[in-house]
Amino acid sequence: MEAPACPEPDLAPLPPEAERAMPEPPATPTWAEGVQPAEDAAGPPPDVSVLMPVHNGEAFLAEVLASVLGQRGCRFELVAIDDASSDGTTAMLRAAAEADPRVRVLRFDRNVDICHGLNAGMSVARSPWIARCDADDVMLPGRLASQLAFAGSTGAVAMGAFVELIDRRGRRLRDLEVPLTHEEIEGGLLRGVCTLQHTAMLFHRETAMRLGGYDPAFASAEDLHLWLRMAEVGRLANQPEVLQRYRYFSESMSGSRREEQFENTKRAALEACARRGISPVSVPREHWRPAQDRNSRYEALLQMGWWASTSGERRTGFSYACACLKQRPADRRAWALLRSALCPGGPPAAPKQPIPTPTRKALAVGGA
Repeated sequence: MEAPACPEPDLAPLPPEAERAMPEPPATPTWAEGVQPAEDAAGPPPDVSVLMPVHNGEAFLAEVLASVLGQRGCRFELVAIDDASSDGTTAMLRAAAEADPRVRVLRFDRNVDICHGLNAGMSVARSPWIARCDADDVMLPGRLASQLAFAGSTGAVAMGAFVELIDRRGRRLRDLEVPLTHEEIEGGLLRGVCTLQHTAMLFHRETAMRLGGYDPAFASAEDLHLWLRMAEVGRLANQPEVLQRYRYFSESMSGSRREEQFENTKRAALEACARRGISPVSVPREHWRPAQDRNSRYEALLQMGWWASTSGERRTGFSYACACLKQRPADRRAWALLRSALCPGGPPAAPKQPIPTPTRKALAVGGA
């Protein structure tokens, strides 16, 4: 059974000064060999277009493709944007496109940032609705049909959902719940907190494109910047249901990237406050992604262990506790984590420091 027709979102008039062209990419993508251009595709347009940018993502790509192509209850296409991959990604995507006409593959011959890749995918998508999925995350069954129905019932212009955090091995760490109402979501965005999880998003394609799409001038905060602009013409929402598995890594982020993300997040929030005519709010410098030093990476492993243990995933918590104790046998916090994992009958011991909530996708690999 197909999902009910998804109506247009409830939109305020778009001021002429808000419209802008999407930035030109530094390179021109081409369709993968044998893939029919969107304008030549036969049949009705899909209900939703899934955008998946990928660069050297062969490690998890088969699992991700299976989760997308296994969706039921609606017509969809998968627009994969191959950002000059040099591993087996290109061949895997070509094979998927040859086997399934719903898969369409754009390829850049040289590396461009995620903003240009997503904008290129949006430009060729055939549906009025865009669903995002990162190339290392997993769609849960029924996600697309459920989100389309939710969009029809809310009239929102952009919406996310709860996600399940997993580690690089696919082990559950915790469920991440996010605010549900437009006011709570927008309030968080204005404080620099990404209250919409990018990999679980569904949003209105035409509105995003008329607003200029993803702006590379806000690199590492391009999603937050886009949601703040979309909130000015429509409502935001989060579906109170876990619809996506979000892979969290303990790998580091360079100091320059961390600073870039903070500065661009702060600038996006300040500009949004100015457009709304409200006083700017403080954007905290605290960062959830570890730095490159050994101490930060250790703290990330400890954090992931506590997430797992306090969520009932005690075997995974035990694994992380052992990894931490191997590095720091005298750390009392690691021993507390081990006790929490081994004593299911009692309450888990709380870590001394509060565990931050992730708001951005981590890069590369790591874990217990």
